Amino acid sequence: MTTLHHFIPLASDRLDLVPLQLADARFILELLNSPGWLAFIGDRKVHTLSDAEAYVRRIQDLKTAWYWVAHSKTEQEAVGVVTVLQRDYLAHPDVGFAFLPQYQGKGLALDATLTVLHHVKAEGVSTIGAITLPHNTASLRLLEKAGFVKHRVFVHEAEELVELQKVL
Repeated sequence: MTTLHHFIPLASDRLDLVPLQLADARFILELLNSPGWLAFIGDRKVHTLSDAEAYVRRIQDLKTAWYWVAHSKTEQEAVGVVTVLQRDYLAHPDVGFAFLPQYQGKGLALDATLTVLHHVKAEGVSTIGAITLPHNTASLRLLEKAGFVKHRVFVHEAEELVELQKVL
């Protein structure tokens, strides 16, 4: 299992990446119910502010999950998340991202992902993965721009997934 020793705030020119906090619950409620999240990640049954607070607490309790909330420096608001998870069915930790619809297609997810990749490399991670649905072409394109290459297609819990990898 991979452990990040320094789960700290990060920054790029356009974004501040801050570890997920309970104060982010309202944003998490909006993000987890956005069309892209529901279509490509799935319904997490987070439909009230109380549900979102419980979701944040569950994430914070995980020892194998690191969630950064991406805040736009120009808009001064939360726009998305970037995560690093160590899943029990993958050999390497994987990076993930999700942004509100109005902030997609602006390069922010790529910016956030590259910032997190730089950090995890400094933390000693040598290979990182990413998984997505085969029809999530926007995520596949972003991951390829970030230097990931297709590793395999596999089935997990009756769902076909594409695993990509990047040597850091």
